[in-house]
Amino acid sequence: MVIEGGSGSGKSTVCQRLAYGLMENGASVTYISTQLTTKGFINQMYSLNYGIASFLLKKMLLYIPVLSLMDPSAPRLDFIERLREAEALFKNDVIISTPYLLLSNIA
Repeated sequence: MVIEGGSGSGKSTVCQRLAYGLMENGASVTYISTQLTTKGFINQMYSLNYGIASFLLKKMLLYIPVLSLMDPSAPRLDFIERLREAEALFKNDVIISTPYLLLSNIA
């Protein structure tokens, strides 16, 4: 599924709701974000009344903040290759990535 929209249109909120709903129904989720730190993600989820502490503790949610990993001097393919090699990334039932282009070459 691809969710498109302009800046501030709610794409991230839809992805967060989707992740929360999936976990509420028993699915495990890997959530990759180029926009929020781990603390920022947790704070935003709680601001939406999505209590995620139990999902984190049960390892149903793997949150990967990649903003700090995105070195502008490194080639994009190197970054994608590093993600590809992260085995934990693929262990959960669902992968949600913001933005979509981050994983467009991984399959």
